[in-house]
Amino acid sequence: MILVFGNLHQFALAPAQAQPQPTRAMTGFCLQEQDTESDRHFFSRMRRLEADLAAERLESASDQMTALLKLAGSLPAPQKALRLAGLITEEPGYNPNPWRTLIEKADERDQPGLVLPMLAEAVRETRTLGAGYSFLKSQTLLAIARAYLALDQLEAAGATLELAARAVQTVQGDEFKVNALVPIADAAVSAGRVDRAIALLNQANRHASAIVHPNPTRRRSALAKVAASYAKAGQITLAQQIAQRLTDVPYAQGQAKLEIVRMQLTQSQWESAAATARSIADPSARAIALAEVASAYTARNLTGGEALFQEAVTVAKSVNDTEFTLETVVNTYAGVRIDPALAVAQAMTDAEKRSSVLTNLALQLWGQQQTDQAAAVMQQVETALRQVPSDWQAFQVRHLVQRAIAVSAYDPAIRIATAPTDPFLAGDRDIVLLLIVQRAAERQALAAADQAWMSIAPENLEIRSQAMMALATAYVNANQADRALELRQAVHPTDGLTQVRLTAAIARQLLLTGNIDPATDLFNEARTTAAGLATPIDRLQAASAVALEVANARQPVDPSMLNLVRRSAVEINDFSTSSYYLWSLVEQTVALRHFDLALQLALATPDPDRREMSLGTVAEAALRDGHTDQVLKVIDQSRTPEIRVGLLLSLVERARQDGQPQEAIAYLARALELARTIPDPEIRTFTFGNEGGTVVDDDRDRASAYEAIAIHYAQLARQAEALRVAGLIQHPQERDRVRRRVLCYETRT
Repeated sequence: MILVFGNLHQFALAPAQAQPQPTRAMTGFCLQEQDTESDRHFFSRMRRLEADLAAERLESASDQMTALLKLAGSLPAPQKALRLAGLITEEPGYNPNPWRTLIEKADERDQPGLVLPMLAEAVRETRTLGAGYSFLKSQTLLAIARAYLALDQLEAAGATLELAARAVQTVQGDEFKVNALVPIADAAVSAGRVDRAIALLNQANRHASAIVHPNPTRRRSALAKVAASYAKAGQITLAQQIAQRLTDVPYAQGQAKLEIVRMQLTQSQWESAAATARSIADPSARAIALAEVASAYTARNLTGGEALFQEAVTVAKSVNDTEFTLETVVNTYAGVRIDPALAVAQAMTDAEKRSSVLTNLALQLWGQQQTDQAAAVMQQVETALRQVPSDWQAFQVRHLVQRAIAVSAYDPAIRIATAPTDPFLAGDRDIVLLLIVQRAAERQALAAADQAWMSIAPENLEIRSQAMMALATAYVNANQADRALELRQAVHPTDGLTQVRLTAAIARQLLLTGNIDPATDLFNEARTTAAGLATPIDRLQAASAVALEVANARQPVDPSMLNLVRRSAVEINDFSTSSYYLWSLVEQTVALRHFDLALQLALATPDPDRREMSLGTVAEAALRDGHTDQVLKVIDQSRTPEIRVGLLLSLVERARQDGQPQEAIAYLARALELARTIPDPEIRTFTFGNEGGTVVDDDRDRASAYEAIAIHYAQLARQAEALRVAGLIQHPQERDRVRRRVLCYETRT
């Protein structure tokens, strides 16, 4: 389908008095329509991509990204350039975008073929960008080349880097050229194309030298980037020649010389590396460089390694941000020799930094099986943590615990978690202990998981319950079902809800591991206990927990549990309370993709408004996950025509994206029938804020439904139906506006 602007022969389908005339204003109106539709279609695809990634459907996610790239490539030049760059590039320090996530997942699975078609499409679309977008083009191609490098596709990476370098030729401005060429050269080094990298750096050097700016440091900073990259390419002499001239930009010079030091170490130029490190004017860079030289000396048993480390420490103490630089220096040297690093770490005055560095050292000792020394260092970590300001202590504890469990050091993790003594941090402590239990249980470190669970405060029933379920699951997986069942004895006698949850969790895992008879007995026990709980709220939550575990075991849910949920919801006698609990349960169940169960829980909600909201939650999640059948079930069960029409239109959009026009037309016909039942007034508004606030159109009124249906018909090349639906709008101005929108669409063969 192609959008045509200003071609209005379809006006014959509309009443004569309603036909707008072909004017420049009409063309502008249609251009705006195109932009709006492109945005909506683009972000609809993006939501599907994100859902596929969340469900680990990588092949489908790659297809969605390819479709997004094609969509971006079909846009006019400015939007095209920005959309392509937005999809492919990412700012350092931000969470990975879907593009990066796809590359990483394909690399983890060693399946580059999953994303190679996507990368090829990205190259095709990006290389068509015109000269006016050369810088953006070069950086986008560079990002694609880096993706090829991550997947070890060196030939494709090299070819894409050549395209990026070619794009730089039309970049305007010497400084922009330097900023484009240097990262391409660095990537060329990574691709093993050192000669090409040097040629690119020679160009960058000429452009950096030619920069004219009122602030002379701009030119010197650009030269420093070139010098650092020359060093990475092994061109030490050239790098030194440039770096020596940059005395008035000490930080930039320091970063360049730091790269020179690293290359000298790579080339075994030990004395030269030490001399270069000492020549760095910026004290922070000098300290880090000396620490790296010290580590290299010590690792190779060269004389003077520890003296160089002490020199690095002395320099670090002269820096404004002493503790930050010291942390880097100590961590660098600790990789080859711990004792001198430990002595410096113990003397650090900043408790947060001290706890962080000491944790690194303790984990290193732990990994070397030096458990006694590691335990002694952990005592110092605990002391340091207690000295961290209380408003920062919880964050630091969580950060260090995550560092410990990443290397399966569970004993240090537990010691860190339990170090704070502030009673106000007890809740945070238990949450961190739960994290340790869950990670240790996943990795079958059962003793550590058990120890962490026992450290959770007895009065924190909810956290203990979650910990016990994780531990019980691990015991069953380890063929220790008896130990899992023994956990039930630790449940408080009055905590029947936890007893049910734990019993059902054990039953689920037994069933998944093929132990059908004991699993059946435990499920029956859980059902009986759930039905006998004292309060309707507990019965509702317990019955839902049993139903959820049955669903987790991939079994049909017992109707008796759903009936108990419904009865309990009614018996609560407070619609807001019961609806709140069921809303939470629906969200949990949807997150686990048990859509049938989520639908049943939503239907059990006694409050009509909350029930419709819950049904909408189920439908939206099912739609994101591609379960059209579940969306249709919600449409059948909903009693709100606005919601039903909205869901049908979402199915129309999905069918159009999947190339299924007949299905889309069938959904539209049903949506039109339902739209007629949306109550008056035809056009509704609501106000944000108090009286006198912003008045906004309600996009769920009948006129909005007709408009959306008409536009979908137009996009499917069904102009006659589109104009007929537009004609159903009673408000004259709205009707004419929608007809104008419809007439922006026309198909050409």
